[in-house]
Amino acid sequence: MFFIPNSTANQQKIIDYSDDIENGVGVLIVGNGYDIGSGYKTRYSDFYEFLEFIHLGKDIKSNLDFLSKYIITLDDFKDISDAYNRNNFFINYIFNNKSVYGNWCDFETALLKIAKTFDYVLSSLDAKNFGSQKDYKFRIINPNDLDDTLFSEENRKLLSNYILYASDDFSSGSLIDKKVSPPFTYSNLRANITKIKKEICNILISDLKEFKNLFTKYIQAITKKEPPTKIIFEIGAILSYNYTSTPEMSCSFNDDSYNFHGLVKNNNIVLGIDSKVDFKVRELFAFKKIFQRSNVLNNFKLDDYISSYTSACYYGISFDKNDEDTLSYMLNKFEKNYIYCLNEDEKNKIMSNINEIVDDFLDGSMNGKYIFLMVKKA
Repeated sequence: MFFIPNSTANQQKIIDYSDDIENGVGVLIVGNGYDIGSGYKTRYSDFYEFLEFIHLGKDIKSNLDFLSKYIITLDDFKDISDAYNRNNFFINYIFNNKSVYGNWCDFETALLKIAKTFDYVLSSLDAKNFGSQKDYKFRIINPNDLDDTLFSEENRKLLSNYILYASDDFSSGSLIDKKVSPPFTYSNLRANITKIKKEICNILISDLKEFKNLFTKYIQAITKKEPPTKIIFEIGAILSYNYTSTPEMSCSFNDDSYNFHGLVKNNNIVLGIDSKVDFKVRELFAFKKIFQRSNVLNNFKLDDYISSYTSACYYGISFDKNDEDTLSYMLNKFEKNYIYCLNEDEKNKIMSNINEIVDDFLDGSMNGKYIFLMVKKA
């Protein structure tokens, strides 16, 4: 592994991993750490900081150094600003919970909590479960009575932003999403409960699509230029959990490349939750990655793609449970798994995460199936 300053004006650096494994015999599997290592601002904290700049209404022409930090043009900034909607549910959720989420896996965990919260509430709102005012009283969900293990303070706020609750004497009884009009009171609740549930789900799904569109514009803008650092592997094929084609610009590979989560250039990114989660409310399946991937797969079969390879390199992947379905399959499938870590702390976290998603981690580690290597910084 070595570093070579490029002779170009921007002094592009090169980090070469070609000698770490036998050339061309394995699959390179990359996560967000690869794009971060390549010099792009793809961290969740970077995206948050960018949105906060827009959210606070700062004058970009007086803060051009901000653009240079993200390596984007003024036109790109305007395009992202035009797509920004401060009334979007997920944008509001981000700014109400800044201290809680620091990484993209944390944000996806937040999506899981959001979806489970609404699934719990909306699945309780079924006209056949109550026929009188007395029964109705017991079907209304009060956020203060919810289970703390699922409904933290942030989710209580989430619910209070979207749903109003009947008072004990029904003097102010209504259940309504703030964007649903007109308000539905007890007198017409039973007749309209299906409509209410559908409208709330449609609003959530529409806001998620709008948020994904905003994020797509952001990633497109910050990755237009060549990566400041090239991370090179000579490899057989590439599989990516990112929304970019960064490895294709840096690596030599024999076979093909595939992005599990879509590509920003195709406007089909996947941003959601683990496929193993089940919902009672059918419309909330739109939050699941496996549902969103149906627009990305195009007859792609993972087993066929990796069948001719016996080893894999994992670079910039945290191995959290949000992508457990594909990661556990590949870790079990390959005879050798080369896993790159930034430091010992990250190595310990990755080992703990892998142990959660595969059954043979301890035995595999002793038998050389899992090999941990350290990343060197430029």
